Amino acid sequence: MYEDEGKDGLRSKPHPGPTTTLPKECFSELADLLQQGPQAHGFKTDRWTLDRICVVIDQEFGVSVSTATVWRYMKRLNWSCQKPQRRARERDEAAV
Repeated sequence: MYEDEGKDGLRSKPHPGPTTTLPKECFSELADLLQQGPQAHGFKTDRWTLDRICVVIDQEFGVSVSTATVWRYMKRLNWSCQKPQRRARERDEAAV
């Protein structure tokens, strides 16, 4: 390196890590993928989690993102956190 580039060849060079941001053009495609539901992407249950969305983003776009970043993406797409209501399995809907 020194013979080819001199002292500049010996300087440390940053090593780029994985891409961590999703291009803005991909947000509409991400929304379409999420509308298909988790089971369409190989998950057993029909509930999205931030971790599952991370996996889909990595598989479809080749971008590695954290769950905090996915949360910001969901806000940008106007998706909100939803929790299913807890109900007893033995509940008799007709009696209620």
